[in-house]
Amino acid sequence: MHWRPDEDDRSLRRFVTRLVRLRRRLDGLLNPEIPHADAPPSRPGERDLIWREWHGVKLLQPDWGSWSHSLAWSLHDLRHGPLLWCGMNAYYQPMTFQLPEAAGGWQLVIDTGQAEGDGLAERPSAWGASEAPSGAAA
Repeated sequence: MHWRPDEDDRSLRRFVTRLVRLRRRLDGLLNPEIPHADAPPSRPGERDLIWREWHGVKLLQPDWGSWSHSLAWSLHDLRHGPLLWCGMNAYYQPMTFQLPEAAGGWQLVIDTGQAEGDGLAERPSAWGASEAPSGAAA
């Protein structure tokens, strides 16, 4: 892709660069070669197993209807609890999603609902809320 030296292209390049850096940081959790279980481990030997939980705007209540415009998911392990949460809103209005309780709190990593250039900060920021706006991932 040819990058022109105007502010729009610099902003897009900054965003894509940060997105690639984030993907590399999360490689251990988001590796498509290692699928996650859809339930917590049921046997003692599976302590290192990471599992996924599906959500809607409310925890553990995904809306699988064809008319639904939102979906959220989280990854968990037994030792640390929730590791990652992602909410997606394709509705034309903002939505507020419940977050799983995290002992150490959440860090806001990406929020595409923010103004251009603010949606993916250089460094994550502390997020103390129990709910997330529609475009956030913690």
